[in-house]
Amino acid sequence: MGLHAYCVVPAARTCGTTGIAGAPVRGVALPPLAVWTSEHGHRPAATLAAARAHDAVIRAAHDEQLTPVPLRFGQWFEDEAHLVAAVADRVPGWSALLEELAGTVELGVRVTGPTTTASAVPGTVTHDPVAHEPMASGTEYMQVLRDRHRAEAAVEARRAAVLDALRAALGALVQKEYVAPDPGPGTLLSVAYLVRRATLRACQAAIDTVPERFAELRFNVSGPWPPYSFVA
Repeated sequence: MGLHAYCVVPAARTCGTTGIAGAPVRGVALPPLAVWTSEHGHRPAATLAAARAHDAVIRAAHDEQLTPVPLRFGQWFEDEAHLVAAVADRVPGWSALLEELAGTVELGVRVTGPTTTASAVPGTVTHDPVAHEPMASGTEYMQVLRDRHRAEAAVEARRAAVLDALRAALGALVQKEYVAPDPGPGTLLSVAYLVRRATLRACQAAIDTVPERFAELRFNVSGPWPPYSFVA
């Protein structure tokens, strides 16, 4: 039997919920903290049902004052002694993080739309799915390079403009921001905001003012979530 870990809370926080596969959740003491865990015969597989159960346990620890430190899915320990030994040195950092996160949630904004760059230069290794014919001359090769760089610069400028608009709209409502360094194919921008639960509606309303300035883009706002993007 081993332990699947969900989140870190103050030791005084009571636990009366169930986790993955309906297993009872209990706290492993790391004074002044505790790690909420459930016991299983093997490491839980990363299924959608398990991920939702993991998230539900973290949300169960969440209230107006307390925001737990969420642990990413897959934190597995052979037993309680191994867990304590593995994370004991993280207690001071987790204690500080609990104070910082208190009363907060995460909002996510994903912006999609035109992000295509110029065609790849033949002979170079790229992720472009389309094969290209060899260049007829060095001049043509350099022109492709220039076109590609211009297209990439245009995408970066658009990304910066959207990010600046979001920042201007949200202003002091945001405590922290995390911009994904690699937002993924077809995504112009993926950004997470740490906001106070009390200002959640104001933050959502502020974000809603931005899309009208970028008609060619699609804005998807998600959350509130546990602050996964703001823990190491």
